[in-house]
Amino acid sequence: GALNPFKFSIAEGVMLLTFISWIIRQIALREFHIEKGAFYGWFAAYIAMVAFGAGHGIVTGGDASMALWEVRSQFHMFLSYLIACNVIKEKKDVMPVLWLAVIGIGLKGLIGIYAYLQMIAAGIMITEQGVLTHEESLFFNVLIFICFVSWLSNSDRKIKWVSLILVPFCIFTALQNQRRSGIAALIVAMVPLIFIMWNILEGRRLSVKKFIVGFAIFNALYLPIAWNAQGAWALPARAIRSNTDPNERDASSDYYRMVENINLKATRDRSPIIGIGYGKPYDMLIYQPGIEQFDAFLKYLPHNSIMWIWMRIGHVGFFCFIMLLATVCIKGTQILKQTQDVILQTIGAIGLAVPLMLFTFGKFDMAMVNYRIVIMTGSFMGILAILRKLDPKSNEAEATAVRAASNAADFEEDERSTMNEPIRRNTPISF
Repeated sequence: GALNPFKFSIAEGVMLLTFISWIIRQIALREFHIEKGAFYGWFAAYIAMVAFGAGHGIVTGGDASMALWEVRSQFHMFLSYLIACNVIKEKKDVMPVLWLAVIGIGLKGLIGIYAYLQMIAAGIMITEQGVLTHEESLFFNVLIFICFVSWLSNSDRKIKWVSLILVPFCIFTALQNQRRSGIAALIVAMVPLIFIMWNILEGRRLSVKKFIVGFAIFNALYLPIAWNAQGAWALPARAIRSNTDPNERDASSDYYRMVENINLKATRDRSPIIGIGYGKPYDMLIYQPGIEQFDAFLKYLPHNSIMWIWMRIGHVGFFCFIMLLATVCIKGTQILKQTQDVILQTIGAIGLAVPLMLFTFGKFDMAMVNYRIVIMTGSFMGILAILRKLDPKSNEAEATAVRAASNAADFEEDERSTMNEPIRRNTPISF
């Protein structure tokens, strides 16, 4: 069945073959070395807690198949991170990743438009379930960010124009998909990214300033018009308004998630330090309206996958997860600042934005257990973690600085040696 622990997905097969191929190549070249990247420490600590949570949950009565189903996506993210750190060796290796993201997500936007037209032709009303699966809204955000960053940084010309052509299709489909969580994730990642781009793109600050001004003018016009509107085009405004004044549909969705959070917190508090483990349904202290309409997975995998992490592996595991995100934000920004190549800055900025979106989106939808989302996140994080090693300009500047420091040290040593030599007095020469 669907929970068969020996059933591998295509994605798992591809990752496994890639990992085995890399190991064989390393052995053949006799240079076996695992590149851990800048975020490995807290990432490994978090995965260790996930493994512990799986064993803890099974030993204390959890369903083994469901526990495996829950944790496998976390290992997907970790493995994709390690693969990216070790397979990508040069700057040219990141271009296929960018193109794969642009073309793949762009095609999904076109598929969304086709699905929308088919539903309209069949007289099917577009409901809150949208036209595609929920996670597609997060992928559309990635293409928006690629377009945004590539134009600000003035990087690869083809990436700029192709992404610009495909973005309108993705925006239209994202609006029809009606995911407020997607809009929230976009806003949460966009705000810090603007300031980061201002900081790292010193030669392009005029472009960043123009974007900020244009974005402010657009919102000043758009928000008042869309504030009370109900169409899909007003989804961004409704996502902001729903925080204080939700409509009937949004209020119902918010109430369900509020009750779900109460149940998750109560379950977590049964074992707050190490969590209850995986493979166990969470407690239903308060009835969640309409849950019987969903499949049995939601008794194990709630919408709030961030609280799900906290419930499963407790304060210790959740601390490791938060420290991982903090490390990505702090070290990732430092890495971007030290990177000089605009192409690498583009994909590095995406690597910084995606984990922020994952955290925000995961609070409302099951992002942390979606293998497509976590594989993408792990891959971009892995590239960001080794970005400086891919930048020939940064490496050259660092080597120059090292040589200069070495020469200065040698000069100072020579000076000290000269000063410490005994003074030779002139003595009369006798014949």
